[in-house]
Amino acid sequence: MKVDDSSRVPIKRENIWVTKSGGQELIAWSNTILRDEVGQMTFVVATGLVITERTRTEEAL
Repeated sequence: MKVDDSSRVPIKRENIWVTKSGGQELIAWSNTILRDEVGQMTFVVATGLVITERTRTEEAL
């Protein structure tokens, strides 16, 4: 029986990280699930983009 692990991995998410200097940055995360030849989840590739300035600009408009 194949278990669908993809429901346990959020595909998109945003959260705030505290920087080394004590500031805050908003990060947009995107996860990609990689599967083996039988469809089992083997890896999750996470990519994060800093979107702090974009979000501030959108709010200002």
